[in-house]
Amino acid sequence: MNVNQLIIWIVITLAAIFLLALISLPGKNYGKKLLIIFVLNFVLHFLNIYFLEFSQVSIPINLNPFFSLNYGPTLWLYFINFKGNTNSTNKKSILYFFPAFLFLIWGSFNDFTFNEITVITILILLYNIGFIISCIAYYFKNENIFSLSERKWLLSLVGIFGVLLITVGANLFFSIAEKSTYHNKATTLIFILAAFLIGTLVYFSIIAPEVFKNFKAKYLGSGLNKKESLILSKEITSYLLDNERFVDSNITLEKLSNELNFSQKKISQAINQHLGNNFYDYLNFLRVRKAQNMFLDSKSSKMAIKNVMYDCGFNNKVTFNKAFKERIGFTPTEFRKIKR
Repeated sequence: MNVNQLIIWIVITLAAIFLLALISLPGKNYGKKLLIIFVLNFVLHFLNIYFLEFSQVSIPINLNPFFSLNYGPTLWLYFINFKGNTNSTNKKSILYFFPAFLFLIWGSFNDFTFNEITVITILILLYNIGFIISCIAYYFKNENIFSLSERKWLLSLVGIFGVLLITVGANLFFSIAEKSTYHNKATTLIFILAAFLIGTLVYFSIIAPEVFKNFKAKYLGSGLNKKESLILSKEITSYLLDNERFVDSNITLEKLSNELNFSQKKISQAINQHLGNNFYDYLNFLRVRKAQNMFLDSKSSKMAIKNVMYDCGFNNKVTFNKAFKERIGFTPTEFRKIKR
């Protein structure tokens, strides 16, 4: 058994472990089902590679293009349904998988030349890259609705898969240029990245299993539907921003609930579904954004960090530094030095 064969079986084993962990977690939301499909596609793809390249058991058709064409659409649908919003997917979404099934039929009756396979691979890469770009754009457009662990998870998933696609592109280039040594190294690197991607899934299932759970079940009895939840989330945002209510260090979910005349469960649901992971996470998002603006504003840029901290609603420096660094990537002191 060579290195590539070993890595393939590591990928399949890790994927099986992840699927078992994912299935065992509570909740049956649409996003979770899509992630299961994504990983199953990965497993079947690598089994297909194994039987094509390393096994003495022959298979009648190369299904690699079919499996490859499923990644981008599945990942995109997972992103837009990550918060359990089944209405984000409609019947037209099935068209995303049309190229894969078209190839499945077409490929059954054709033996492709090297040049034809090269063109097909380029088209598959471009197809998947298009979905990756869409995922990234969706993430940054809706970044504030995700918790810190969710942001890390989504960026890791799309980031590693993006690097994997780039490596596949490099591998294709070396194949066309007949650089066999680099081609072989790139092939091994593809398998390593695949193992790393599945390993990352296993890692997050252990350290942050909440990103795979269905939050909708928690609010099943709230009586608030999706449309009402969205309207309430906008009302919460307007109330907190218009009055700068978020800078009150004593504000609690209970107080906000009383002020808006909605139950705490409904307030929590609206925030979780549309604004962030929880009430305090969203408060910190607004407070950090205000602090960042104060550091950039010429009128307040020379204020003591402690005063900025209090003006934004934080009670202590440790909490302020932690929240600021989680959102911005630097502590307040580091950020101020960089921007001066």
